[in-house]
Amino acid sequence: MTNNSLPVLQQRLMEAIPALTQNDFSYYATDLYVRALPEVENWLKENYEYPRQIKPFKCNIDQNKWLDIPFAGYWKTLEGQNI
Repeated sequence: MTNNSLPVLQQRLMEAIPALTQNDFSYYATDLYVRALPEVENWLKENYEYPRQIKPFKCNIDQNKWLDIPFAGYWKTLEGQNI
């Protein structure tokens, strides 16, 4: 199930790991945030072209580990769309 309004990497992750939901993702400007589950981290290491650019961080809201993936989020936000 593909949703063309979602960032491509998010679509690929959701197809590869069906347990992921929209709640496992967030965005900041053009960055994609994804909850740092072991299967997500493994998939990114094996399939993402730029794994060294991914930065882990602890979320101040839910206190969980997340991954910041630069430039993998909504590009259209720069044009005022998909906000």
